[in-house]
Amino acid sequence: MKISVIIPYYNNLRKLEYVLHNLQNRQVRQADEIIVVDDDSTQDNHLETLKSQYQFLSLKTNISKDGEHRAGHARNKGAELATGDILLFQDGDMILSKYYIEEIENYYNSHSSIVTGHFLDINKDIQGLKIDNFFDYINPERVGDYGIREKSYF
Repeated sequence: MKISVIIPYYNNLRKLEYVLHNLQNRQVRQADEIIVVDDDSTQDNHLETLKSQYQFLSLKTNISKDGEHRAGHARNKGAELATGDILLFQDGDMILSKYYIEEIENYYNSHSSIVTGHFLDINKDIQGLKIDNFFDYINPERVGDYGIREKSYF
């Protein structure tokens, strides 16, 4: 089963770096495809700096046409390109728990449909940590701190 992760993006490279690091280095089950949909960020070549470290497909669009970021439209554009059997939509400032993709795949294999969410909001208080220190800092005993939320709607 192939899993695609779709991430809308607009002008926050540092947060996206946390998200990509989490997806490619901290997940028990790796995504098969990561699609970052850039809704016309104002800083040129923003994503190119991350492509050397992380593997993802980047799509630059001008969905909004009025200067307003439209994450929903970016998600839809990413879904059009995705090749996965399961599409996971992840905001560009949220961190998934390390078993999230594995849990989604296992649940889907036995139920065939899912609506779910659990994440860590990358807030200003913890953005300053180095990436490895950030993930070492977050542990199960700290659930509830720093914007960690766990919700599942199965």
